[in-house]
Amino acid sequence: MDDQALFSELKGLFEKIGLELKEQGLDTGDGKAQSGQVRIRERKIFYLDDALPLRDKVRVLVSALKKFDLSGVYLSPYLREMIEAENEKEK
Repeated sequence: MDDQALFSELKGLFEKIGLELKEQGLDTGDGKAQSGQVRIRERKIFYLDDALPLRDKVRVLVSALKKFDLSGVYLSPYLREMIEAENEKEK
């Protein structure tokens, strides 16, 4: 699966699990801002640095998903394997 198709699937998955995905520049001038999840009132938002190359965006999103139970969500076999491999890194 190419990176663009994978990125599209990931964006759809974030929507399915109730995470709003926002791509925007995160350069604060001091270089300390990075992609990540925040909660603002009831909204769950994941900020993704739009300056990242596509492959890195995919890696960041896959890594973020390891915190969620995705057992009841359809994922392509390739994406499910990527997420499971990321989970194995934690063990």
